[in-house]
Order: sequence, then C-alpha cells, then structure tokens
Amino acid sequence: LRVPDGESGNSFGYSVSLHNGTAVIGDIRNADISRHSGAAYVFVHDGNGNWSFQKKLSPSSDSEIDTLFGASVAIKGDTIIVGAYGDKQGTDFNKIGSAYVFIREQGNWSEQAKLIAADAGPLRSFGNRVAIQDDRVIINSTGGVYLFTRDDNAVWTEQVKLSPLDSVSSIAFNDSHIVMGSSWSDQDSYRAGAVHIYIEHNVDGWTLTDTVFASDIKTLDKFGSHIALSNNVLVVSNSPSAGAKSVYVFEKGADGSWQEQNRIDASDALNNESYAGSLSLDNDT
Repeated sequence: LRVPDGESGNSFGYSVSLHNGTAVIGDIRNADISRHSGAAYVFVHDGNGNWSFQKKLSPSSDSEIDTLFGASVAIKGDTIIVGAYGDKQGTDFNKIGSAYVFIREQGNWSEQAKLIAADAGPLRSFGNRVAIQDDRVIINSTGGVYLFTRDDNAVWTEQVKLSPLDSVSSIAFNDSHIVMGSSWSDQDSYRAGAVHIYIEHNVDGWTLTDTVFASDIKTLDKFGSHIALSNNVLVVSNSPSAGAKSVYVFEKGADGSWQEQNRIDASDALNNESYAGSLSLDNDT
C-alpha cells in the first residue's frame, strides 16, 4: 500500500490496524500541517484482492509541531481511534496527549470526538497505545489505562482508570478482558516482564484476576513487549537484551486461569532481528 502524498522522511506504517476489509495506517512524521504533526490513512479492500486509498485522517484542530498523531491506531467496524501522545493542550507546551475518534457514514470519515484523560498531566504519553471494542476504547499512558464508552447519543465518557503496579508497554481488549503487557516489570526478576489480565464484573468493575509469565522467563527478557488477544487466546512476545525473541501462546481454561500452551520461535531468528516486533491475532490465526 502506498499513500498519495508520501514523502522521504515520513513514517508511513508506524502503526497499523485492520478490520473487515478496512485498514488504517499511522504516520507520525507527516508534516502537511506542521513538523511531525502526523496523519493516518484509510484503505479499503474490494473483495477481489484490490486495496484502494479512501481517506487521510488528521485532527480538525490542535495539530501542532510534534503532535505525533498516528502513533497508535485501532479500527472496529466504522469507528477508528487514533492516538496522539505528543498533543499539547492550549498554550501549555507540555505534552498532555490525546486520542481522536473518527466514524464512517456512507463511505465518508469525520471526526466524532477528542478524548483526554480526566486527570491529564504533562509527559504521560496518553495515547501511545489504543484499542477498541465496539463502543468502548482503552487508551494507555504512563499513569494508567483509561476506558471510555460511547452512549446512544454518540457522547464519549471516561468510565474507569486502571492503574497496574507496573508501567504498561502494550494493551489488548475484548468483550470482557483488558490485558496489559508490562515488559519492564520486576515482579519475577529484573526487567523480566509480566502480563496483567483484568476481567469486567459489571459496568465499570474491572478486577485484576491473573498475572502471567513465560515458563522460561529470565532477567531482562522484557516479556509483554507486544500482545494480541482474540476470544480466549492470548499471544505475547518478549524482547530480550540478549538472544532471539519468542512468542508465547496462552489459553484461558474452564477454571478461568490462563495457561501457556506453546512457544513460537522463528527458524532463522538472529539476536538483532525484529521478529515479533508486532502481533495480531484473529481467532486461531
């Protein structure tokens, strides 16, 4: 896929999300509005193997230098969320961060909302990771993970903030689970990493029910660097300081616990290769 206005030095492909024949791709270095203001591009599939460009997304306002719009993207149906963790609010030059919601109606994309944490503060990287599930989105920051919901009037409201013990490097979301990868966690050993799993018990009652580690976890493994979730299957990658990277597959059992089922290694993995630098999961694939 190529963008119609691609330029040298841009970062098209920095973030990617795909759902039901529509792809959204972020470019944090796009400078059409200002330096590194960013953009996100939407492509659609015609069902016959052909992809075509549909829309370039950018904020309707506030797109300043180093906004980094497109740092994270997620799509579900006709809704796209785009993170801009470098966003500055008003005259405050500290990077507060934000996320923008776009909707598609009759093939046309428009901005629906701009989401900001209720306790927004400088340099928290709000919007560095996003995930979406129907009318709910989760947004990561250095201060925690925020859940927003959309009501029948298309109004978005912050519902809850989850604050795990460790800083969060990756997030995943489905109907009843929020999963957070904490690759710098010291719970097992120094920078070994961990993955925290939350379950929803009512409208806003999310509870930490499990923390999982790789069976062969060791110091500086950075387990949890990237994660993906589909139904009751979770895949997790590590990013060790030395040695080849691996991907671990977990399944949720009938008793609700998550158990490691497999480890996937590349046959030609070298220590410095970017194997498992991103993950995606759809059912059993």
